[in-house]
Amino acid sequence: MKRLWVSLALLAGILAIGSAEAVCTCHCVNGEAKAFCTYATEIEPVCPPRFCPMPAVVPEAPQPPTPGPRNCVVREILNDRTGKFEKREVCS
Repeated sequence: MKRLWVSLALLAGILAIGSAEAVCTCHCVNGEAKAFCTYATEIEPVCPPRFCPMPAVVPEAPQPPTPGPRNCVVREILNDRTGKFEKREVCS
């Protein structure tokens, strides 16, 4: 039993020395606080909630429509003058 306590104390001491060199900090990324550590084996801390400004987003300018019809189909449309259906191309 004494060996177990000695082993645990030794392990705790090694971990304490190793974590003294390790550095984890919280930084704002895309409006959220995120933890960044120097080593991947470190345990990330829980970052306290804080105000993180959102990055400025520049909206893209709308593209002008391309010249000419975009979507055309052939339909039968009633001609008011003749009273008959005629096939015509209708574009939207």
